[in-house]
Parts: sequence; structure tokens; C-alpha cells
Amino acid sequence: MIENPALTGSLRLVGLSCDELQTLIAIGEQR
Repeated sequence: MIENPALTGSLRLVGLSCDELQTLIAIGEQR
């Protein structure tokens, strides 16, 4: 694959947001 800094950056942003979503879901299940 061709490494594209912009693509890598957006993928990292998506990964972080996914982690945050999983955390929010986990917190919601505990309530």
C-alpha cells in the first residue's frame, strides 16, 4: 500500500473516535 500521511492521519482520527465510542458504550452498559 502507498503510505499517504493524510490517509494515515484520518485513519488515526477514526481509530481514536472508535475507541471513544467503545468507552462510551461500556460506560452506558454499566449504568
